[in-house]
Amino acid sequence: MSNFDINRKPLSSEERQMGRNMLDFVAKSPAAWQACATAGELLQANGFHKVQAGDLVNSKVGDKNFITINDSSLIAWSIGKDSYQKGARIWGSHLDSPALQIKPNSLIEKEGTLIVNCSVYGGPLLNSYFDRPLGLAGIVTLRSHCDQAAYKSVLVDLAPLKIVLPSLAIHFNRAANDGVKIEKQKVLLPLLGLSRNEKVKTAAASYTRAANYAAVCEQESDCVDNGGTDLQVFEQLISEKLNCPMEDILDYDLRTYVCEAPCFVGLNEELMSSSRMDDLGMSIPGVYGFIAANSADGKFARTFKENEFDGLKVLYLADNEEIGSNTKQGADTIWLRQTIEAICLSLGMPQAEFPEVLEHSIMISADVAHAVHPNYAEYADATNRPRLNEGPVLKINPGKYSTDAASAASFRLVCEAAGVPLQTFMNRTDLPGGTTIGPITTAYLPISNVDIGNPILAMHSCRELAGVLDSYYAKVMCEMFYRKPLI
Repeated sequence: MSNFDINRKPLSSEERQMGRNMLDFVAKSPAAWQACATAGELLQANGFHKVQAGDLVNSKVGDKNFITINDSSLIAWSIGKDSYQKGARIWGSHLDSPALQIKPNSLIEKEGTLIVNCSVYGGPLLNSYFDRPLGLAGIVTLRSHCDQAAYKSVLVDLAPLKIVLPSLAIHFNRAANDGVKIEKQKVLLPLLGLSRNEKVKTAAASYTRAANYAAVCEQESDCVDNGGTDLQVFEQLISEKLNCPMEDILDYDLRTYVCEAPCFVGLNEELMSSSRMDDLGMSIPGVYGFIAANSADGKFARTFKENEFDGLKVLYLADNEEIGSNTKQGADTIWLRQTIEAICLSLGMPQAEFPEVLEHSIMISADVAHAVHPNYAEYADATNRPRLNEGPVLKINPGKYSTDAASAASFRLVCEAAGVPLQTFMNRTDLPGGTTIGPITTAYLPISNVDIGNPILAMHSCRELAGVLDSYYAKVMCEMFYRKPLI
């Protein structure tokens, strides 16, 4: 008889609730635009107000505001009684994740099917995209029909539409299980549906009941293998979904997302199988920790009393990290710096004092980290081996991350005060590793920065694996970061 004792210690109700918060947020956020909107809704529900860039000149002590750019990146802040004098505490994460992105003129009729021409956004683990239903979500620009703007942007999710990327049967490639090179231009063509006949304008419209389907079918345009120039299926789908005329659709960005709902897994349901853990896995605890730090009901609301840090608290959720951050809504921009500077100037700061404000400021760049994979343990460093549900990870890699001894010390003090265990990560010396928004952001905003993240497995897969307890640790650590007087 085995003496092995399965640890069935349940998670606390508070820890489990943070896990539910994670899964609910992911389910509502199939792409960066929707994630930005979900974060904004949570902030508004907790007393924050959405403002415009021009409103920054009216900043005052007590403000709890946020702004967005491109509908996919967000900066939120609260101004305490110490105003800018004690600097800023900034939590930075990113909202985008690897995906397939729909190309313009994307529909091709081939072999009686409609297939979708896609590009690759970021660096996805491509084999995880095959043979699973994929939804499409993003943003659409429409004619505004008003004097204030030429167009307006509208979020869209084409559910219940699902596309699928079928694999080649093993009978045609007996070496498939030995590894297959994915020829992106040739095989990243998900199947949308059957064309049913050779005179196709949009077969997909038959099940969406697009308003102008009958009129379209009357046309005799032959669209077989035409490279997509006349197959306006997505325009039809968007028109039906948004209840707008096709001619009002100016452009759109659509990306794939995993249709299966995120879920708890494991003996004690202590793990989460979910898409977009990179980097919603750190953005979501950042949102909840930031809200808690600005609430009288937070876990540490009465810990420091009148000594609590009461300066400028900032939440920064960027877009486009997965493609290098070099956009107006990405971290490789002055947007965060100019926002913080504008707030401080409005509060009465002489411009010459801004370098001193930065000297007193610190940022946590929160992106996920690599846990040791039990089946590929040799890829982990010999002495730095993060594990799931054993706490956030201090990420160190000269040239890739901007963690140094001083910023690491600050983070260690935060985790210690929050009662959160801490792990460390460095790549093997012969593996280069990746980077994130920390070094990019601090090139524009020269402040102390520490790169951290929760450990996950299967990073950049359609479904990544994360720890429920780690998400709770990150949330309470984030709240402590905003509250602790000295770090």
